[in-house]
Amino acid sequence: MNSNLQMPGAGMRRAVVSAMFLFAAIAASAESDDVLTLDVRRQDVGSALVALAETSGVHIMIDGETGEGVEVEGLKGEYRFEDALAALLSGTGLTFAYVSANVVLVRPLGVSEADAAVPAEPGGEQGGQGGQKEQPREVEVVVVTGSRLEGGDPTARVLSLSAEDIAARGVSSLEDLFRTLPWTFPSITTQNNTTATPVGAVDADQSHSIIDGFGLSTVNLRAMGSANTLVLIDGRRVAGQAGEVEGFANLLNIPLAAIERVDIQLDGASAVYGADAIGGVVNFITRKHYAGVSIKGRKEYSSTDAHASSLNLTGGYGWNRGSGTLALSRTTSTPITNAKTGWTSYDYRDQFGPDYDVRSVFEAAQPGIVCRYNGYPPFPGCAWGSPRWQLPSDHDGVGATVDDFTTEIVPADRIIPKNGEDSTNISFNLHLEQDLSERLSVYADVLYSYHQSYREEPTKMDGFLIPASNAHNPFGEPVV
Repeated sequence: MNSNLQMPGAGMRRAVVSAMFLFAAIAASAESDDVLTLDVRRQDVGSALVALAETSGVHIMIDGETGEGVEVEGLKGEYRFEDALAALLSGTGLTFAYVSANVVLVRPLGVSEADAAVPAEPGGEQGGQGGQKEQPREVEVVVVTGSRLEGGDPTARVLSLSAEDIAARGVSSLEDLFRTLPWTFPSITTQNNTTATPVGAVDADQSHSIIDGFGLSTVNLRAMGSANTLVLIDGRRVAGQAGEVEGFANLLNIPLAAIERVDIQLDGASAVYGADAIGGVVNFITRKHYAGVSIKGRKEYSSTDAHASSLNLTGGYGWNRGSGTLALSRTTSTPITNAKTGWTSYDYRDQFGPDYDVRSVFEAAQPGIVCRYNGYPPFPGCAWGSPRWQLPSDHDGVGATVDDFTTEIVPADRIIPKNGEDSTNISFNLHLEQDLSERLSVYADVLYSYHQSYREEPTKMDGFLIPASNAHNPFGEPVV
């Protein structure tokens, strides 16, 4: 058998005398009928209780001050544990009580078990000055959300934004919120996921710069790609956008009214969450246990016709050991009129210098551009290094000869009238929770979204193979 004895130190007022079997998994019971063979000599009460604990395997606790200067008579013979402890404490002014099946507390006569468990203050008076018990203190509730994996990086930078912080920024959607943060890169938004974007975003999402207006808005932390930024709702992963193999989450599916807090881990967290958290983690905490109903409306007007409106409704109801919270958002927006922003040409030389003329001389135009055939039937195009010819703008193409064509190509400079979506988005989040017992509860979350958008796109021109045998081909060779 092994025994442990903790003696009072300079700052300690309580000692614990305990013993246990060699195999700790086999706990003795203080109320067992087993007979113990004892041979305890006359000594102080602490040492005697250690001997009894070693023999019985029962944990015995005694206040260090309570046992100070108290001696017990010797005890020899066969006893049950309870009888042996009563015999040792006889005439000492001490008694005992069971704390659990194998834990016994020794205390002075007339002192309750609860009082004996309250530590004394340094002045020697139990429970504080004047003999008063210390009043309970209110402590801040700490709610932990996220992965159940143990560990994590305590040095990681985490930005938390409450619903009040979000409202103070004057945003009407989660897309607008992340536009205000310097750690995010707006690579896929409702404004630029279109073929009208002249230059793709130079980051890991470049392949999605012509995503054809699917109604997408993503989070891209540190410009490492939307697929490398993990999005969670209440610590749980969100299903990725349909039709996108990268599996990134669409912010338009999450109602702003449902957000209670947003936690953003600004460093990579792939060691905890996996490869999709290389850029960072965004955790949306939704409202729960909401009481009452609140309605918020917002209308925005723009000098560029990019008007927007939003209506957010939040309601909650509680019943016996359960509650439900519903958050509903409806947002509408209209696109920007490019001419009202001053964007009328891809020729930016006046603003940025002679190297910033991005008008295309390779795009098909009217009258059409003609070039030598590249010899690849599936995708007919211009041969590498081939010159390009074009009819003058005042030529209708009828009866054109080779001499009518010129190599002075007029650059394509077609700016679409509108930039962005004319969209309507409806989304809601429903959270239901029911406590079945003090330690068991069930919950259900429902997330629904509907997005409808309309976008103007430029006319897409393509090349067509004109064989040499065509009567309208004056070049005598296949051209595109």
